[in-house]
Amino acid sequence: MDNGYRPRRRIEERAAHVWHAQLQMEPSTARTLSELLSPDESFRAQRFRFVRDYETYVVSRGLLRLLLSYYLDLPPPEIRFIYGPYGKPALAPECGRLEFNLSHSKGLVAYVFSPHREVGVDIEFVCPKRADWQVARQCFSLREIESLQKVPSELFTEAFFACWTRKEAYIKARGVGVSLALDQFDVSVEPGEQPALLGSRENPQEASRWTFKDLNLVPEFKGALAVEGHNLDVEFFRWPDDCIAAQSAHAGAIPATDGLGKGGGIQVDLAGSTDNFSRILQPWATSSGKDREPNRISA
Repeated sequence: MDNGYRPRRRIEERAAHVWHAQLQMEPSTARTLSELLSPDESFRAQRFRFVRDYETYVVSRGLLRLLLSYYLDLPPPEIRFIYGPYGKPALAPECGRLEFNLSHSKGLVAYVFSPHREVGVDIEFVCPKRADWQVARQCFSLREIESLQKVPSELFTEAFFACWTRKEAYIKARGVGVSLALDQFDVSVEPGEQPALLGSRENPQEASRWTFKDLNLVPEFKGALAVEGHNLDVEFFRWPDDCIAAQSAHAGAIPATDGLGKGGGIQVDLAGSTDNFSRILQPWATSSGKDREPNRISA
């Protein structure tokens, strides 16, 4: 089927692309995204008890398929996933090679893509009530706790979430889930300190294998990126809330102007409308959505 679909974008070997988007969308857009999901994804979505959780899953997975199609030159419904022993998704071999990871928190979703390097991303809404010593003592290593004790009280919340997101990003990059205890490795914690993996009791060589980047995508959120290897260039992209048209041949790139992370980057200007988005994807959405349970996108 030829729908004028030629959106492919190349990622340089030493680069990682980070995208972020707001998960709250127009109901018609969310419904179109839901029809891009595979039958097993749709089945999983229907098992969510609360509409908010259902919509978060549907939109974040639909956007993941859309972004992957942007790089792979495959229609979104044709993308297939396989899963590691602890649940980390990866592309099925027939779809090509592109490493990816995603994280969402309180209405925001972030994605990272890299050609060959293992990647992990974590974002968290910064809620001071969640940053307390009880959680730190349960989840952080002794070295990290000692570093937190040196942090001025007014910077404690910032340091807590820096530690949390760096640890989560590393575990997600490894794809090891809860099999790796959080107190078995150390990340940098103190404000102003370079984000890094400082040590690992599991394997001392791990500290030299990874590059960490802090993500400051939007106010009130803290994020971290863990990427295998070094000499890393990170480019940043934003998926506009009111204009989801990454498949459009008219999409263009403009220089970033809003400080999306350190080191600059690219912000994608996605020209088009929700109507155009639906028109472009409708042939795929219709064919992939047969025999599904009714969706529960709220109007």
